[in-house]
Amino acid sequence: MKQLTDSDYKQIIQRRDPRYDGRFYCGVTTTKIYCRPVCPARPKFTNIIIVKSPSAAEKDGYRNNIVSNALRLIEENVGGNQTVESLAQKLVDESLWQTNHSYLTHHIWNEFAQTLSKRKQA
Repeated sequence: MKQLTDSDYKQIIQRRDPRYDGRFYCGVTTTKIYCRPVCPARPKFTNIIIVKSPSAAEKDGYRNNIVSNALRLIEENVGGNQTVESLAQKLVDESLWQTNHSYLTHHIWNEFAQTLSKRKQA
């Protein structure tokens, strides 16, 4: 397999190419959040670093993206018959635990709720 260039990464992220999901992660330097290349967030590419794993991102001081986590769980139908609200609460609890109860801002919660609502309507 060829070594990916910055241009390759940029195109993969712009396309949200599912073939690369889980093969690398994007750390956003301005927010210190990392997510998958298929994440709906669209930061400037100049603000992105590429890491090979969630543990590598966390070692560099980045934290998990709750919206990306929510989308993954919904796509994988984790939770089965749970309501969106129940799944959302589980994700919030997990996120708070993962960030060592540091914070979950109102902005992040609103973004998360809107994304879940849009996915549920689709």
